[in-house]
Amino acid sequence: DFVDIKGDVIVNIKENAYINVGKNLTATVEEGNLKADILKGTTDITSEDKITITGKNKTEIISDTTITGKLHVTEDVTAAADIDAQGEITDKGATLATHIHEFTGLAEGAEGKTEPPSKSTLSKIIDFLNPFD
Repeated sequence: DFVDIKGDVIVNIKENAYINVGKNLTATVEEGNLKADILKGTTDITSEDKITITGKNKTEIISDTTITGKLHVTEDVTAAADIDAQGEITDKGATLATHIHEFTGLAEGAEGKTEPPSKSTLSKIIDFLNPFD
């Protein structure tokens, strides 16, 4: 069954509204925007499978965001501000706090390994960068 309505449609529901769909629900906006304003309360989206959000040019989230679970990124990550990490930063088993660098191919006798950063070394760097503290 189809219903064609030409012109504006305004529906005011004073209490709750429920929509139960047996299979698929598709909303197509041929021109314009799709907007939902939640004035009080939360917005919950639950799926038994994958949730996909696709923006043709970009997708923007404008608020503080918490991700509970693993974040898998398939492209480069850029930031307009500092990235703060709570916990250890690792890459292929190496940790940022304890990693060392091996260097070779320099002048004879200059080959070797760097030491992991120590608190005293970090303190010296911080003191150097902040002499007024």
